[in-house]
Amino acid sequence: MLIKPRTTPVKNLVLSAVLPIISPDHPKWNQLTQEYKRRCWGYVGEQSLEYYLSFLPHDECFILHGLKLENGTGNHFSIDTLIIFQAYTLIVEVKHWTGIIEVQIRGELLKINGESNVVFDDPIQQVKHQTWQLGEWARIRKLTLPPTQHVVVFSYSKLQIDNAHLLSPKAIRSNQLLENVRLWNELHPTSTDRFSLNQLENTALLLKNSHIEEEFFYPSIHKLGLTSEEISSGVFCTACNYAPMSRIKRTWKCTKCGKQDRDAHVKSLAAFILMFGRYATSIELQKFLNINKSSIVWRILRELKVSKSGRTNATVFDLYSSEVLKKEVMK
Repeated sequence: MLIKPRTTPVKNLVLSAVLPIISPDHPKWNQLTQEYKRRCWGYVGEQSLEYYLSFLPHDECFILHGLKLENGTGNHFSIDTLIIFQAYTLIVEVKHWTGIIEVQIRGELLKINGESNVVFDDPIQQVKHQTWQLGEWARIRKLTLPPTQHVVVFSYSKLQIDNAHLLSPKAIRSNQLLENVRLWNELHPTSTDRFSLNQLENTALLLKNSHIEEEFFYPSIHKLGLTSEEISSGVFCTACNYAPMSRIKRTWKCTKCGKQDRDAHVKSLAAFILMFGRYATSIELQKFLNINKSSIVWRILRELKVSKSGRTNATVFDLYSSEVLKKEVMK
């Protein structure tokens, strides 16, 4: 049973909001563009695992994707995919790497990239640490999980692995996942007396409810090394990304491609949330949307059912309280 579906990582959403509205001449443009491509590629790898997971007996296991949990020390840890069977719990860490990697004797992986080779830490140690943190999470809550297994999956079929004989048997290709599940099923005979499906479903739901969602309380652009002055203002076109669009009789019109859209501000306000956080004043939104009348901003926010606190010039709007904007943010 799918308990928590896979969703686009928030960092991907932030970068997708930022890149269209900063200048390609910006000194960080290439760096941010490459990071966005890398993160999207990694997410593609996680998604590619869905094909193999579809063959699992979904009435006998509980699947959670993209978990982010508190580890008991004030820090967080993330799990790509967690699968809870009656016999065991499986942590899956996905690596969608390309090109050539060379396995070192101590477990590190050398990414061969011309003259600029890169050394990655042993991914098995990474997933072992996730296993320990999940155990601590359960211990603090006085929960008992089925014995935990872990696996690192290289999801890109064309990845070349040199010295593959040095790889841990728990580092596998995507097409080996189901065979490993079969072997673990033999290693851990199911004990229905110890873990009922109802009990495990409740545990899976607790994990889902404990997942730390991004609430957009703080600006994200500062983490990218950007300032608000470097972000283009104005409602940007939903067809060609040009900004600013002109507002004519409650409709936005692109002066570049001619696109007309009554709701173009929705995408721009979603971008504001991703970059600057959920809270804003009317003046801040006027500046960001490039609107010369505060009454227009108030009308737009009222139509989107945005909640507010305070009065007149001190009014603060909670943009993420709007279901329309929340849905747009997570697209």
